[in-house]
Amino acid sequence: MEECDHLSEMGEPQAGGRDHTADIEAVDMSQSAHMSGVFPRSASLWKARLERLVHAQVLPRLMLAHISQGEMEAKRDQQVEASLSNWLEDFVKVLLRPDPDEALAFVEKMRAEGGVNHAIFLELLAPAARRLGSLWENDDCDFMEVAVGVQRLQRILRVLSPVQSGGEGGDGGRNRVLLLPAPGETHLFGIAIVEKFFQDAGWDVTQSNEHEFLDKVAASWFDVIGFSMSYDREVESLRHAVVAARRRSANPDLRVLLGGLAFLDNPGLVTLVGADAMAVDARSAVESAANLIKRQALV
Repeated sequence: MEECDHLSEMGEPQAGGRDHTADIEAVDMSQSAHMSGVFPRSASLWKARLERLVHAQVLPRLMLAHISQGEMEAKRDQQVEASLSNWLEDFVKVLLRPDPDEALAFVEKMRAEGGVNHAIFLELLAPAARRLGSLWENDDCDFMEVAVGVQRLQRILRVLSPVQSGGEGGDGGRNRVLLLPAPGETHLFGIAIVEKFFQDAGWDVTQSNEHEFLDKVAASWFDVIGFSMSYDREVESLRHAVVAARRRSANPDLRVLLGGLAFLDNPGLVTLVGADAMAVDARSAVESAANLIKRQALV
């Protein structure tokens, strides 16, 4: 079409994101309006054709440039996460060494090399906590060594993500989540990481334990309750906990979210214990919780 001749020199999106605003401005409307056979003399028809031109040519190119940039950022994040996972074993060794500051220095070095906090949480700190638990269960480390290692992980977590306001009596305008370990669960560090992701997403977060959570759900409104379980040793106890939480909850539409290795290995447990959804990591836990609330609003 002749209308498109003025944009024929627009190239494909370049790496780094070409600014196509200049392409739009390059259409010299004062000259084009007088070109016989290109734009009609009627101002309304001329405007209509120009709008079609922008929608057909300029906007798709802008969107393509934006998508390409997003894909590059996603690829870069994947590379960072892969790099962090390669350092896991070295990091665990550092956690168990005598120097209490060495582990934090290790993480700061990762950050200086391009690691972002959310990737460090998911691909370094959380796997390191699981690895410490495995070392203890296999008698490769004693309890005190593992306890010291977890303390250092908690210190790093505080440094990377300072405590935010929330918890008991938080802002009533925000979504509220109660996080706790499943009955009998001993791996607790993962819940701290999940808490940080919820806080960063604007949620009001409260932590509890298996002995106090029923009083908390009865006394306060929670949109979602999340249980974490590493091993499927207490499935029946968890099912009873879910039933009791729904029965005692101040929110009659309380949603139940599950996370942890037990559910990754056996997703069918979600239905078995009567929960609404499961999450594979802290990032997806926030997404799943938000989706549960959205679906509830549509009912």
